[in-house]
Amino acid sequence: KWMSRVIELASLCSACRNLHSPKLLVGDLNTQQLAVGPMRYAGLQKGTEFRPTFPARQPRRQIDHVLTSRGLRVVDCWTVDSMASDHLPLVAEVET
Repeated sequence: KWMSRVIELASLCSACRNLHSPKLLVGDLNTQQLAVGPMRYAGLQKGTEFRPTFPARQPRRQIDHVLTSRGLRVVDCWTVDSMASDHLPLVAEVET
């Protein structure tokens, strides 16, 4: 399971590699461990500190992430209490 997440993230980062900067990738990546190699290859870096998002009732793991390229900076990041999903929404304030 973990290896499939690494492969998925590598594929996503590969697709992002040819996009013009600045780049912002936000989403439910379903993994706690981000593969740093593919992220760097795509010009992305983890833009947030640890923010537990899963499970929604008592979050202990972060499976939702904000990745940015040069030219963008995450100013603040937080979760929103919600039972609309099995994990909490992750909100980020980003500036250029």
